[in-house]
Amino acid sequence: MIIYILVGIDPLKQPGVDDIYKFSTEEEVYNFVQKWLANQFQDLIEERRSIRMYTITNNAINNYMSHFKKHKYIHFYDRCFKDQYSTDQYEYKWSVYHL
Repeated sequence: MIIYILVGIDPLKQPGVDDIYKFSTEEEVYNFVQKWLANQFQDLIEERRSIRMYTITNNAINNYMSHFKKHKYIHFYDRCFKDQYSTDQYEYKWSVYHL
């Protein structure tokens, strides 16, 4: 039986790990991260209610989720999706491990 461990790190808080969650399936991990991302972008959508803003945030969430599924981590940047190898300061990091 595989156990999935999701680790969240806020690089501006010290020390170290901010959140740790345990899941039974990889799909549960993906659902959790996708809901977390949607919540992060909700303020942006409410700020500027438009179809364009909704499309932009959905594209960002899809880009984050694609990267997360492939590489098992994301660096979250407030308000947009950036190159995950960017040297800019990210707001939060999610990574998944399995035991």
